[in-house]
Amino acid sequence: MQLIAAVVLWELVTGDLMNKVTMYVPAPHCRIDVIKASVRQDDDGLRKFWDADREKNYVLIGQFFTEDVDIDACENAFDLSNNPSRKDERKLVQGLSESLSVGGVVKLEQRDDDSRVETKFLMCLTVGWLDL
Repeated sequence: MQLIAAVVLWELVTGDLMNKVTMYVPAPHCRIDVIKASVRQDDDGLRKFWDADREKNYVLIGQFFTEDVDIDACENAFDLSNNPSRKDERKLVQGLSESLSVGGVVKLEQRDDDSRVETKFLMCLTVGWLDL
């Protein structure tokens, strides 16, 4: 409960200044199919899982705020989720959930100079990111 309160407080303090990154991983029932589509480089197949039923096909694993934008924010999310030297930070953001990997999706809520929010979704590929 304290972590939730800290996150809410942090959002109130930084929400107007920083970009929000939310990480999702494929749900167990479709994980293998998502990975296969990624290996085949089937972008339409990958989009299908995201577009079909996000609530059913993907599981939220964490969110954080950053000054990074676009691919840099995605790379930061991937590094946070997978880099052993950031395990303490990862526990605050993700708890003990699984890591972001192939088929995972990063939702970016980025603020422009006028504080308008632009939302983007990018999927982690074997190399790089797919703009959904």
